[in-house]
Amino acid sequence: MPAPEPQKDTPYYDPLRPLGIFLSIFGLSVLPAVLIEAEPLERYMNLAVGLVILALGLGFWIVGHKRAKAAREKKGL
Repeated sequence: MPAPEPQKDTPYYDPLRPLGIFLSIFGLSVLPAVLIEAEPLERYMNLAVGLVILALGLGFWIVGHKRAKAAREKKGL
């Protein structure tokens, strides 16, 4: 019985990529809350939370991209 041929057209999927995209968009949507009229502490908190969520999202996105790229190279795609 012949060995099955590897599927070269199937892209590698890493769940960190869509999660990173979602968190990045969510972080960007939180940042404009800094412009809302509020106490200075509340504005700083909005800025800090928005930047943390954005940084996490970008980090997940980059890690997911690197994992998918490494898996594609390992498969020979």
